[in-house]
Amino acid sequence: MKKTVTNIFYNATYQIFIILIPIITVPYVSRILGAKQLGINSFLVSIDTFLGVIILMGLSQLGVRVISRSQLKEDIRENFFRLWKLQLLTGIVVISAFCLFTIFFTKDSIYYWLQIPFLISYTLDISWFFIGIGEIKTVISRNTVVKILALIFIFLFVKNKDDLSIYMLINSVGTMLANCFFWISLRKYISINGRGKKKSLKFFSIDSKPFLPQALVLLIPQIAVQVYTSLDKTVVGWLAGSTELSYYDQSQKIARIVLSIVTSISIVLMPTMAKMDLDDRGEEKLTKILKVSYDYTLIISLFFTCYLSLISETFVPFFFGNNFNPMIPNMRFVSLIIVPIAIGGVFANQYTLAKGMYREYSIPYVIGAVTNIVLNLTLVPLFHANGGTASLIITEYFVCFLRIFLIRKHLSFAAIFKGQVKYFIAILFSLLVGRVLYITNFSSFINIVLNGVIVLFAFGLGLILLKTRVLDDFLMFRKKILGREKK
Repeated sequence: MKKTVTNIFYNATYQIFIILIPIITVPYVSRILGAKQLGINSFLVSIDTFLGVIILMGLSQLGVRVISRSQLKEDIRENFFRLWKLQLLTGIVVISAFCLFTIFFTKDSIYYWLQIPFLISYTLDISWFFIGIGEIKTVISRNTVVKILALIFIFLFVKNKDDLSIYMLINSVGTMLANCFFWISLRKYISINGRGKKKSLKFFSIDSKPFLPQALVLLIPQIAVQVYTSLDKTVVGWLAGSTELSYYDQSQKIARIVLSIVTSISIVLMPTMAKMDLDDRGEEKLTKILKVSYDYTLIISLFFTCYLSLISETFVPFFFGNNFNPMIPNMRFVSLIIVPIAIGGVFANQYTLAKGMYREYSIPYVIGAVTNIVLNLTLVPLFHANGGTASLIITEYFVCFLRIFLIRKHLSFAAIFKGQVKYFIAILFSLLVGRVLYITNFSSFINIVLNGVIVLFAFGLGLILLKTRVLDDFLMFRKKILGREKK
């Protein structure tokens, strides 16, 4: 349990760092490149992400679960190579197809060729192995170094709107190098060539077929979710143009950053819960942790939804520049996706995946993809970026509802959802206070900070006055800390 808490701390620290990167780069890049150029980049990144999901073959979930449940070192080694062989072969096929498509069907092909390092990085991505063995620190340290270098290169070499290709190259090569570094650390945990007493593995004779059905089952929902998290940008760009796509994509940046922090808890806890499922009392422990995780995920996501919605009018011109003012409504409303995605992640990653319930995990994504396609084709031609935002919000709430509905017979929702009404009352109170006391008298940055403090104070006060678990948990935690200090 101590290692789990440590991993959560490392991951949370890394996610805070991830927040700082776009806070530094996005204002600079949005002003240097402009909405149209960023729209082109968003269009190509959405394609990369979609193809990357195919390359990973569901290993972000399956790989973590299989490795975390492997008991012997030899089992870990064998399972790793059986899983990665699937990833490698898929990567070769996808990259080859992408190259042929670029040669015969694209204009401005230089931008497409610059995406190839991205696709190679997906083929080399074995972060799922390190998460599976609980070595989150390794993943974080490597990525942090590469992201800092990429940040420096962006400021050094991206100087005007004609430097889009340089910006793309820095991001794609940086991502590829980050994933290359994983292989350097791999030798510390498993023997690659089977030295000593360990039997050497002949890579091309490794049988990956036993994992293929599970990988395909997990790949289907991953492809489906990309329809409304990445491929939706392709649709918006196609129907509404690159400028509207830029408004649609950039408005989600901050909400997605917040989500990366909130959902990181689910990623870290999933291997632990998969192991609990093997214990006799695993179900009892799992439900207890799930309740705690759900409560605090809801509290954090409600706060950021309220805060981002409240400050959007001040934040957009300050962060992105005045040229992005038309996307203020997008950012205000897109903050609503934080709650359903975060809550859905709790039940998807921490329960259905940990329990191996791949059907219940997959169905919401597939139905959500179909729903999002229909909504985008209907609303984007009429309302452009705003139509894409509305489609995304409706889809995410529908997916979250399906995720909960499909596991209703497996969990005691009366216990898990107990007390949640108080959280909604507290956030409505803080939203009202934030609106009434909204500060505009100082610089944009100071206004954003002060309004955040007001909302946080009002929300915390509401949680205490309504006698939620927050105060009791804080006092219990403080008591444990003081007890350790006395010892």
